[in-house]
Amino acid sequence: MSEPAPVPPLVSVKFSRTGRVHAYLQHDAAPGAPIRPGERVVVPTADGPALARVVPTVPGLAARKPPEAAAVRRATPEDLASAISASSASGPPPSSA
Repeated sequence: MSEPAPVPPLVSVKFSRTGRVHAYLQHDAAPGAPIRPGERVVVPTADGPALARVVPTVPGLAARKPPEAAAVRRATPEDLASAISASSASGPPPSSA
């Protein structure tokens, strides 16, 4: 009897605190220690690379839901700085007077 294929390591992320969880494959060449919940990562999206926060992965997720993409990398200080400057550049919403 053959053994089941190994399950690739998944990273679950959220783009906002209340958003839904998205599953991505953890890149085999991810340098350093494994990516852990709470870390910021850059993931590919239809709109280009996006900053997300890693959340705990639900056991059995890989069997139920195919991952969205195969490239996750840790966010660099430059990624974080550009995300902060992009959010501050948009400014507060206009007031309705």
